[in-house]
Amino acid sequence: MGAASQVRPRPRAIVLAVSGLVIGVAGWLAALPDLVGIGVTAVALVGGAAVLALVRGKRDAELLSVERVITPAALHAGDTAELHSSVQAVSQGGQRPGRNLNTLTPQDTIPSELLRPPSTKPAESSTPLGGDPHLAEGTTPESLSLETGAPETIALEPTSLETIALADRVDTFATLHPPHRGRWSIGPVRTTRLDAFGLYSRRANVGPLTPLTAWPAVTAVPVESAMGTTLRRGARWGASQQSPDDAVLREYVPGDDPRRIHWRAAARQGSLMVRAEDSGTVTGVTVLLDSALLTAPSASRSVSGLFHQESEWVVEHVASLACSLLDAGYHVRFVATGEPQAVTATQADHGRIAVLDACVDLHGFPSVKAALSARVATTATLAGQRTDNLVAVIPAFSTADCAALAHTVNQGGGIALVIGAHPEATLNALTSLGWNARAVQPTGDHRTAWLSR
Repeated sequence: MGAASQVRPRPRAIVLAVSGLVIGVAGWLAALPDLVGIGVTAVALVGGAAVLALVRGKRDAELLSVERVITPAALHAGDTAELHSSVQAVSQGGQRPGRNLNTLTPQDTIPSELLRPPSTKPAESSTPLGGDPHLAEGTTPESLSLETGAPETIALEPTSLETIALADRVDTFATLHPPHRGRWSIGPVRTTRLDAFGLYSRRANVGPLTPLTAWPAVTAVPVESAMGTTLRRGARWGASQQSPDDAVLREYVPGDDPRRIHWRAAARQGSLMVRAEDSGTVTGVTVLLDSALLTAPSASRSVSGLFHQESEWVVEHVASLACSLLDAGYHVRFVATGEPQAVTATQADHGRIAVLDACVDLHGFPSVKAALSARVATTATLAGQRTDNLVAVIPAFSTADCAALAHTVNQGGGIALVIGAHPEATLNALTSLGWNARAVQPTGDHRTAWLSR
């Protein structure tokens, strides 16, 4: 548990030090030893208080324990999580950081956008919260506000934050609202204490950072109804897998047919596993996302012309397709242009985590040239690892790009969802190559978009 301590002089320390120097010099010039002694004492008091503040600041940090629990540990954008942060005084050789934690005012740091219900205006900063027992004095819960470092404050709901301060423990309870996919850090705990003379304030950052990840929101999609084309069962990517033990498996849930229990896999896994299909080969589906549809960091529009909200819809749609395919018993290979490697998911439980984690950090390209270069490299890689089932979520393609995409499928065509302006030429080119292509608007319900004809 690392800690960074900072000691700052207060105005009275500066005044006392300057006064001591002036008195000391005046006494020396006037040959008055008593005045010299007074000046030296004042300066020594300021210097000694600084040394004690540094020592005590490090000791305070070492005598604090920070624990955080976020429930649930995994969540999607738009979900709600509960944070319990506990700062405790840890006894070491009978020593504690002061008489109680009230003199330390520990405050956990929580990104302000996580504390804001979806209908509240966003802000930019992270703000330390909780722990100060004087914060609530004369303040009703309805008027409690979160300082953002800007002139304005953002009112919190009375139930979004609660702090319980005891002599040796401060508990903070907060409701977190991740507004979008992304990663945040909770912490560190910030402590502030004045020395005995009120000359210095000691500020320290205590405890580790706790990561919080919000996956994109997902919707169950009926993938078996692939816009009129049924995905080929038993189809695969790469080498053939003929072993009966390679059947697609998932964990047993109440209501499954006992005759589908795969006893060998159950013995290996230590829990009941059932066959999701009876085919002797694994059904593989490649889900391809052209990241030209996504906005680059700090950009308002993607190189394909989509706004940020539409770009986020695309990520949610791709994540929904991949997770629904996993739930239906398919093996999924998720590929995004510009990403260093594909994500291969083979089980519905752990596979979802891998796919969703990959979707958290997806972003677009800063230029059309970069997007085209990544597209060429990805389609060339897929052409060398042909698949029987491909679902591509793409912007409008040129004729050459359509031909390159068609070479990534072993036989027949894949399924293409074309998003953005002017999709007609792309639809015609892919349809002529045997693909099931359809224009999709990046708004609304994901089930409706998938089933649209």
